[in-house]
Amino acid sequence: MAIQKSPREKLGGWLALLAFAAMVLYPLYVVKWSGSTVAQAELRTSGTTRRDSVPLDPAMTPVRAVLDFEVRPQGSRVASYSVTVSDAGGNVVFDESGTASLSDETGGSAGPARGLSVNVGSFPVPAAGPHSIIAEITPRAPLSSAALVLRGNSAQWDFRIIAAIAGTFVFGFILGRPGRTERGS
Repeated sequence: MAIQKSPREKLGGWLALLAFAAMVLYPLYVVKWSGSTVAQAELRTSGTTRRDSVPLDPAMTPVRAVLDFEVRPQGSRVASYSVTVSDAGGNVVFDESGTASLSDETGGSAGPARGLSVNVGSFPVPAAGPHSIIAEITPRAPLSSAALVLRGNSAQWDFRIIAAIAGTFVFGFILGRPGRTERGS
């Protein structure tokens, strides 16, 4: 006796598969792909870099700050960083710090140079005008380059979308479960 899937089970399987794909793609869209580059600054690979007169505008809100490193891994930690963005009046509109780390199956073991992007965070631009960027990098591994990229109009997490994806996955999984009856040949 051959077991055949009913149209309900097939639909459930496809819904679960599409929701799973959305679970992978939505975070990539929010964190990496959304927005357009509004400013980019090459940074010193060690120490403090200051860039003045970076034009930002409220129409660019939200702006996402991303650090790009070219690193020759010697462990999981790449660098400690601090990024501050101030408006023309000296008011801080963004201030974040942290540690850039490699998280892969090699555990950051020594190897060839490779790129690493770190999503530092997002911020609103309250007023148009020139802004100053101060970035401090403390390397924990040899860095061949470092850059700060500001991406305007970047997407923010929308929990309604996350809930819809999760709900679709659960609904598809339940719908796609095989029934207890066998269909004969």
